[in-house]
Amino acid sequence: MKPYLLATALFFQLCHPLFAEEKAPELTNVPVSNVLDQSAVQTEEDKLVTELFSYEDFLYTGSRKTELGDQVRLVSRFRYQLTEEAWTSLGFSTNPDSDRFDNKTSDFEFRTGYVYGNLVGQADFSFNTNDPDGGISFGFDLDSENTFLRYKLGQSNYQLTFFPFNFDGAVGVIYDTSDVTRIYYIQGTPTALPIDPTASATNPLQVAQKTIPGFVLRYNNVKTRDNVDSFYFGIGAASYEYPNQPGFNILQTSTSQDWSRKEALGYKFGGLLRRPYSFNSLQFVSQTNSNETGTLLESAASFYSLTRFSPIMMELEITASEGGENPWRIDRNGNFGDPDLFTSTLATNRVYADRAGNLQDWTGQWGFAQSLKVGLAGQSYRPYLSYRYLDENFVYQSRISAHNLRTNDLSQSHGGLNAIGVGAFMYSGNFIINPRFEYLKASNDVFTKASEISQFPQSQTRTDNDFSFFINVSYFFDVRTGPRTFRL
Repeated sequence: MKPYLLATALFFQLCHPLFAEEKAPELTNVPVSNVLDQSAVQTEEDKLVTELFSYEDFLYTGSRKTELGDQVRLVSRFRYQLTEEAWTSLGFSTNPDSDRFDNKTSDFEFRTGYVYGNLVGQADFSFNTNDPDGGISFGFDLDSENTFLRYKLGQSNYQLTFFPFNFDGAVGVIYDTSDVTRIYYIQGTPTALPIDPTASATNPLQVAQKTIPGFVLRYNNVKTRDNVDSFYFGIGAASYEYPNQPGFNILQTSTSQDWSRKEALGYKFGGLLRRPYSFNSLQFVSQTNSNETGTLLESAASFYSLTRFSPIMMELEITASEGGENPWRIDRNGNFGDPDLFTSTLATNRVYADRAGNLQDWTGQWGFAQSLKVGLAGQSYRPYLSYRYLDENFVYQSRISAHNLRTNDLSQSHGGLNAIGVGAFMYSGNFIINPRFEYLKASNDVFTKASEISQFPQSQTRTDNDFSFFINVSYFFDVRTGPRTFRL
């Protein structure tokens, strides 16, 4: 109940302007969300542009030594404005999981969009040259929030958007939760669910996944570039198949002669306020039936603030997440289990459990994290100091999340993680360069030692501290401000 009350209080607090208004050029478009990869932002001229580029990499860490090239995260997109109303773009991205074997640099993305009066439509296609099943595939990106149909309601400030695949169930900037509204289900309604997913060659166990589609109603009041009020509410639903067998338990070898089609409901709300010297946003998202859909998170909320008190810049984020009731452990190919944990007799490998078979302590629990940066607001160079804290139950998409950073027996997370850092934002034209150093201190021994590596993770020697050097290089065709830029 406390996280809901906190989210409500922050939401109403945002409704009070903090600074005086400042005149600037009119905006013609407000982004769908405040994430890095913004869509449907029209260029002013009919030409080919590099719409965005982002490179992220860990250069060196105490636990893994040199990591340059091992964990590259790359997003790039080139855009061509066909006419004043139509555009198309080609993007490319990488998203590694653990090592070079998973670093498949093969995900291409093709988008096309059109504006017709009050109607804006965009379609997002995926071109995968290394499909998990082998070969090449091309078609709609079935979990993309960048396929949508948006209609502005007359001359009002309201717009209604239909997302056929994903109504964007992610929150957070520093603590990006990714798709909270991603659900899993067993495909094919088999009569038996073997522990070993490869046990039956004629009917192997397959796990399917989808994100919740839906509608989002947004209010936009764009007075100037530095004076924007935007609030939204969204709702959606997705169906999944689940056994009718009484007492069915995914943790056991189970059978079910008949199945039924059920629905998971997703909903979200939030808003942002932009003023000349501040940017504030609040996001909340949740879904139902996490005990059946195997989702990693059931709910999440995030408050983000970027403020300038000349000559000081301050960035603050507070994010909370609620773990799913019965989160499934799924690998990058959509199969149950972890190769380091799996045995033919350990059914609990299907979910996030410890080595004794008990659900990990963060499941069904709320956790929170906070991040604070304070720096000097220089024109082309902004050094800063940072502090982060993640409690023992906070889960998000990161290798330091509570579901990834565990003790040897997997029974405990880091127990509370503190991180002190120093870094800088450097600006050159449309480029933003952000190097940073962080020292991490955990309450439990969860970091591996580079000098002691074992084939068996449960027997590795671990320590309670680590450090990392990290770099991000970004480029935008426009001079981007707000989240992830440390400038207004």
